[in-house]
Amino acid sequence: MPPIINGDHSKITLDTRNMFIECTATDKTKALVVLNVLVSAFSRYCEDAFSIEPVRIEYLNYDGTIDSVDQTPHLDATEIIASPKYISSLIGVDLEAQEIETLLNRMMLEVTAGSSSDELKVLCPAYRADILHACDVAEVRDTRTLSIQAAETMLRHFALGCVANV
Repeated sequence: MPPIINGDHSKITLDTRNMFIECTATDKTKALVVLNVLVSAFSRYCEDAFSIEPVRIEYLNYDGTIDSVDQTPHLDATEIIASPKYISSLIGVDLEAQEIETLLNRMMLEVTAGSSSDELKVLCPAYRADILHACDVAEVRDTRTLSIQAAETMLRHFALGCVANV
């Protein structure tokens, strides 16, 4: 039976104790991303904060036998290795690894030292589906802190003479 949406029977109130969040989509990856974001957002308001009960999904063949089994949501953090030099080159501000780590921690990303001195290991939570690669980590910077430094760097860059303007 489909859910009753926007009705008195199914609306969320302060007395709501259990909620089932489902997501339907034509693309499984996008559906899982949406599910992770919604579940993460709503889990904050649980009686036992951030507690989530997983759901087992059985995919069936045409003859009714089980083809595969999945358990959602997938809330494992994604690990991304990023070089401080690479991040500094992308944002246009020369920062040390410790400064980058501090800024990323402010943005709620867990950062640890990588296997070498020129690596940072960034753990991205499941609800941050926008962070896929090291270049995305550079975009997550704390813009309040870097905006003045980046603006100065950009002004110096654009103030250089250009052959067409001479």
